[in-house]
Amino acid sequence: MTRKDVDDGNPRYIGGVDMGVSDGAAISVRIGAGDCESRTPAAERPAQFAGSEGGPASPTALEELLLIERAKTDRRAFAPLYLAHYGAILGHIFRRVGDTHASQDIAAETFIRAMNRIGTYKDRGLSFRHWLLRIATNEVNRHLERERRRRGREQAVARDTGSVSEQSDHETAEHVSRALKSLSVEHQAVLALHYFEGLCVDEIARVLGTRAGTVKSRLSRARAEMARVLEDEETGTEGAR
Repeated sequence: MTRKDVDDGNPRYIGGVDMGVSDGAAISVRIGAGDCESRTPAAERPAQFAGSEGGPASPTALEELLLIERAKTDRRAFAPLYLAHYGAILGHIFRRVGDTHASQDIAAETFIRAMNRIGTYKDRGLSFRHWLLRIATNEVNRHLERERRRRGREQAVARDTGSVSEQSDHETAEHVSRALKSLSVEHQAVLALHYFEGLCVDEIARVLGTRAGTVKSRLSRARAEMARVLEDEETGTEGAR
C-alpha cells in the first residue's frame, strides 16, 4: 500500500489498514435519491456474515457488538463494520455535499475517525450506525464551512474584477440542493437526518448529542428558512434582502 492509495480514496485502505476487499470491485454504492447500500461479492465478505445462499448479509446486532469489542484491540476486526455501513454513510454524505469525490474523501475521514475512536463507543441508546452518522455530520459540517468561506472569497474577487456573471455560470446544482446548502450547517444537519435518513426527533438528538427540544426548534426554523429561500429563488428575489 502506498500513500497514494489512501489519498485517492481507495476503499480498500482506511487509515493505513487493509479492509480486505479487492481493488476495482471493493464496494459498489448506489448514490442518489433512493436507498444507498454497499454491495460486496460474497467471496469478499467474512464467512460468518454470508447469507443462507452465500450472498452478502449485514452482521446481526449481537455480531456487530462483538465486532466492535474486537475492533477496540484489533483493527482488522473493523473491516466487516466498515463494509456493513460504508454505503449508507457515503450516501448520507453525498446527499448533503452533492459531489462524488468530496463525498468519498469525507467518508474516508469519517471511518478513519471512527476506527481511531472506537474505544470510546458504548451502546447507550446510540446505535453504531447513528454513532457513525454523528461523526459524518461533523465532518460534513466542517467541509461545508470551508466551502462557504472559499465561495465567499471567490465571490469577493469576482465582484472586485467585475466578473460576477461568470460565477452564475457555475451554478449547476439543482434548485432544492442550492436552497439546502444556503442554510446554516446546523439547519442542514437536522433536515438531512430527518428527511434523508428518516430519523425521528429523539434519534436526531442522540446523533447530534443535543436535546430533543433543541432539535424541534432547529427543524422548525430550518423548514421556515428553506421555504423562504425557495420562494425567493422562484420570484427571483434571492440576495435582495
